[in-house]
Amino acid sequence: MRRLSVVILIVLSACSGQGNHFLQGDVPFRVIAEKENPAPCVEPPDFAVATTEDRWIDVFDRETGCRGQQDVDLPELDFTQEVGLVAWWKTAGCLGFRIRTESVERVGNDVLVRARLSGPGPGTVCAAARSALESFLVLQRSSLFTANETVKFILNGATVGELKPPY
Repeated sequence: MRRLSVVILIVLSACSGQGNHFLQGDVPFRVIAEKENPAPCVEPPDFAVATTEDRWIDVFDRETGCRGQQDVDLPELDFTQEVGLVAWWKTAGCLGFRIRTESVERVGNDVLVRARLSGPGPGTVCAAARSALESFLVLQRSSLFTANETVKFILNGATVGELKPPY
């Protein structure tokens, strides 16, 4: 009986230490835009997480900074409940590529953002132009995403970047 009590105590202490190790599930998100940008100002791969309006403004300043002064309509976020996330995934050598976020998932202490890149098929001619593939997302704050997790960016199954808090 005493041995069983010790085993139970060990299991309970292991589970109570860092409970986040056991969190797993889909993080609700919405896509603002996913595009191929033929006039990028940010050199991919690069990533940003905006937890405040000031940081959101900074993201769009980076996105448009090389194009001179222009007014930008920022997508509205409620930063008490949402977080902005931007992935400048990759540079493409010709036009015709597409990027699509497949999932955002909490696994332990990490949030995994998975995207899929698709492009012109074999033998297809595409217009030669340097472009950046970009995703602008809004993540819902919850027990699965508190904006204190490491965010890992996975493109076609390979990790291409990560951000650790504080972002």
